[in-house]
Amino acid sequence: MRSTAEKLFGTDQPVDKGSAFALGRWTFTLVNGDLKALRFDGVEVIRSAAFVIRDANWGTCEAEIVSSEAIASQDLILIKISKACRVDDGNNLTIDSTFTLTAEGRLTLSARFVAETDFQTARTGFTVLYPLDGVVGSPVEVTSASGELRQGNFPTLIEPWQPFKAIASLSYRHRRGISVRTDYQGDIFEMEDQRAWSDGSYKVYSRPLEKPWPYNIAGGESVEQQLTFTASGEEPRPQPAPAVKPAGTVPLTGCLVTSEILKDRQSAEKLRALAPGYLLYRCHPSQHDLKDLPALAGLLRQLASLDVKLPLHIEYVLPVDPEQDFRQPMRAFWQRLLEYGIHPLSVALSPEPDLGSTPPGSQWPWCPPLDEIYLAAREIFTGVALGGGMLSYFTELNRKRPPVELVDFITHATCPIVHDAADLAVVQTLESLPYITQTTRSFIGKAKPYRLGPGMISMQSNPYGDHVYPNPDNVRLTMTSADPRQRGIFFAGWLVGYLAQLQGADIGHWCPAALSGSLGLSAAGGQAAEAVWPAWHVVNFLASVAGYQYQASWGDAGEVRLRLWQDAHEYWLLANLTDSVVAIIPPEQPCRTLFSLSAEQDQKRVTAPAQLQAWQVLCLATRAASGHELRAR
Repeated sequence: MRSTAEKLFGTDQPVDKGSAFALGRWTFTLVNGDLKALRFDGVEVIRSAAFVIRDANWGTCEAEIVSSEAIASQDLILIKISKACRVDDGNNLTIDSTFTLTAEGRLTLSARFVAETDFQTARTGFTVLYPLDGVVGSPVEVTSASGELRQGNFPTLIEPWQPFKAIASLSYRHRRGISVRTDYQGDIFEMEDQRAWSDGSYKVYSRPLEKPWPYNIAGGESVEQQLTFTASGEEPRPQPAPAVKPAGTVPLTGCLVTSEILKDRQSAEKLRALAPGYLLYRCHPSQHDLKDLPALAGLLRQLASLDVKLPLHIEYVLPVDPEQDFRQPMRAFWQRLLEYGIHPLSVALSPEPDLGSTPPGSQWPWCPPLDEIYLAAREIFTGVALGGGMLSYFTELNRKRPPVELVDFITHATCPIVHDAADLAVVQTLESLPYITQTTRSFIGKAKPYRLGPGMISMQSNPYGDHVYPNPDNVRLTMTSADPRQRGIFFAGWLVGYLAQLQGADIGHWCPAALSGSLGLSAAGGQAAEAVWPAWHVVNFLASVAGYQYQASWGDAGEVRLRLWQDAHEYWLLANLTDSVVAIIPPEQPCRTLFSLSAEQDQKRVTAPAQLQAWQVLCLATRAASGHELRAR
């Protein structure tokens, strides 16, 4: 029998909920030695402050606590923590940190890092995350080490480059009337708009991106940095009520098919059961040399024999070489599609160099001009819609914006585990989605069709290094292709929150996951695990209500509620995105349960619920719409 943790998260990995501290008007939590949720008079003003170690591939080196001691009195909190980790080459890394909070309200964090031998790193040092709520658009003052004062605001639309550089101190005014200041010492700090990676924060970090990376920290050499936080203000102003958005339209909900899925003999039957709105397939000739196309044609024939008609959309990674006409591989790809009888409705095209990230200050890799690529694709890919954008993430799209007028739609993917794989951090990535879609709309226009996905938790490809990370220990891990929560109720609820945050963005197509495997909604063929995972039920339901109107609302406790309707049909999709039981206001109409996902019982039938269990997902139909139940199961 699976444990509660396995049902919820797909793993039994213990979760450090941290230790809470309070003194004067400050409260904070320490989780694995990192400061989280720094609040002043109960208002979150700093989301996180941590000394982060990145390897040469931008992967996070997870350090564990070796020793700690804490002294707490009425006028002082003093905490000392030693952490260590051992990286792949056997190098031992250590961090000694000290946290000091005085009765006067001054919180200081200092850290000393030492590598036993030479260490190649993309970044090592303090990172400070500023939350979004009450902070987006707020006025900012930045002082450099030379004393230069600059004024501005936390960006509302997402900046493709650093909003602020050369930061020695940063002060801002929270919308609830609190003034917050952070002093930075030990390196040159700058800010990036971390919403670009779908994080729910702005991030200040050390070592500017314009400097070469990875770089070397010599063995025995110490890196020492310090942060100081202060705040002031009267009693916080009341939280303003969120604006009510116009109703959204449920997009077509698609399903990713990968090379592994094409080899699975069960895939056609699974697709018939899931009934997605379309199939999404990525063709990457440099990786597979078009060898998957016969299997793709075979899957389409199997579906036809089952009387299943699913539109096919293809993402094509264009190989480019300065010594070769890029039209040559483009024509070869199209000819092979025709030979195998594969007729996609659309092809979204991206040159291969754009799968990688080009940070600010770095030189862009060689690539033919995008307008030439899209004009050639329009000529070669006849009779299909042509897509542009990025087959990686919004970060890359925002830095290299395509010629919108030359394509029929814009697309990009998302991934919530680039920087932080903790449950709370993954949930908080949902906060950034409205800003991602608003920023994209700002440069593609309101009328241009806009598609999203894939958008699962597991990472499909890594623009920031040469590989995604395996996960043999089945733990929460950044930039892994095998996040265990894909198999848990957590992912099902997270997808409900994802759709809620898309309201008003006019997304036409959304691909939330693959059919099966580590990127998917079910076990791969031949595995002894359960047939389908919890998120399957959410995707199956949403695919069946494409085109419905919906209205999303969020509760103060962290629950999300979707009302979906069309003509006489009305449904409610509820998700608790917290680890606590939350009270809810049930729909006024009599309801029946389409499905309920909880650790207690994955398919529990309830009527008129008054509360949701931790991470529970519940789908209800009014009596008028209850006939939909057989289609949604």
